[in-house]
Amino acid sequence: LHQVAVIDPPFAEKIRLQYQYPPYSGLAPAIEEDTGDIRCLAGTRVEVGLFANKPLAAAALVVNDTARIEADVADAGAKAGLTVESSGTYVIELRDRFGVSNSEPIRYSIHAVDDAYPQVDIAEPGRDMDLPDDMKVALGIEAADDFGISKLVLTYRVNDGAPRFSHLDFRPDAEVRIQWEWDLSTWDLLPEDRIRYQVDAFDNDAVSGPKKSSSPEFSLRFPSLQELFDEVRDVQDETLDQLEKLSAESAETGEYLEEMRRELLKDETLSWEQQKELETTLAEEVERAQAVEELARSIDEAMTALQESGMATEELLDKMAELRRLMEAVMSPQMQAALAAL
Repeated sequence: LHQVAVIDPPFAEKIRLQYQYPPYSGLAPAIEEDTGDIRCLAGTRVEVGLFANKPLAAAALVVNDTARIEADVADAGAKAGLTVESSGTYVIELRDRFGVSNSEPIRYSIHAVDDAYPQVDIAEPGRDMDLPDDMKVALGIEAADDFGISKLVLTYRVNDGAPRFSHLDFRPDAEVRIQWEWDLSTWDLLPEDRIRYQVDAFDNDAVSGPKKSSSPEFSLRFPSLQELFDEVRDVQDETLDQLEKLSAESAETGEYLEEMRRELLKDETLSWEQQKELETTLAEEVERAQAVEELARSIDEAMTALQESGMATEELLDKMAELRRLMEAVMSPQMQAALAAL
């Protein structure tokens, strides 16, 4: 009589995964139990721990049917570590102390989650535009990344010239918003020059290397001489129209104030209605004076622009000076005398 003893093959009753993420990610270590499937950021160190149904003599992880990682064995427990670089599969091979192995081990998945590319945008001005008179452009830049922006670079070129680079200062973070004034006033730009620019953002991926994304490209254009000349002409025309309107209003006000002065000479008191009407008229005159001051500033700026651009012909400057004199005439001596008399 012979007796046959059936020996069950070893198998993992419990599996425990411990994740140690790459330092640059800022993620805290994590533990998963009751699953052998691995899902983590590429570059993560994963320790696979298990408890078998019986004492073990040996255990190993076999990754993608090629790489074999021997495990440390202690009684029925075993553990081995691997660094996840790409997606794939692995199995856990076990052998008990009788030399029996698990012949058809379960195949588990490895899913390496890629570090996403950063996102970057030039929110302000966010469009193609002509250079302003002061040659300064305010840039509003927004960038974001799943684990952090490490570098922002303004990349630009004048016309078809070689690219140039300016590194922008900011505090590295997962979300970055900065306001930056781009001063082009010292550049030797010529009319009709065009500057094309974008912002490049780099993440902080220390495993596969920083990844770069670029914002949409925008352009800044130096207006042509004809456009600058037309702009000055427009200022002249607009100023003249406003002066004609202010002059007509001032003439009406002058007549009204003269009438009030005569009334006061006849009778030193004014009715309540006359007082209110006079107050309203004087307030309107103050507003007109402020409008004149604003027009004066516009003319001074236009004259300065003409002189800086080299378009300041004697005829054009004479016309601008004449506008200046017309403005001074809006507040005529008669008007000032009428106000003083009241």
